[in-house]
Amino acid sequence: MATSQAASVDDLNSARDYRSLIIVAFYVSAALIGMTSALSHNALVEYLGVFLMACTAAEWCLIDSSRRGRPMTWSVQFLVFFFWSIAVPIYLIATRGWRGAGWLVLNSIGMYVTMIVAYYMTFHLLWGF
Repeated sequence: MATSQAASVDDLNSARDYRSLIIVAFYVSAALIGMTSALSHNALVEYLGVFLMACTAAEWCLIDSSRRGRPMTWSVQFLVFFFWSIAVPIYLIATRGWRGAGWLVLNSIGMYVTMIVAYYMTFHLLWGF
């Protein structure tokens, strides 16, 4: 009995680590979008950046819902992936209430600042302005 409880605690800790890692990946993808916007206006590169953000957002929702004990069905996972910019805020507010809205605003500002800083740093390094 003690080993099963220890295993479940380890599962919860590893799920928390994955959620943090996915949030870092989300910010890295925001920085990559900012950098690629400064380097190239190729539509394929921009689509790949948005695809990366959709993957990280959908994966975060999937891991978070599993950790909360309410795993998502395949149809909901599909909807979260394709409509991530709407589905993730709905998920955050539905699962966390006002605290989720606060995290949403805070991380939206953080991602926007990350994109802008990455854009201007890349532009400055490339063109020297």
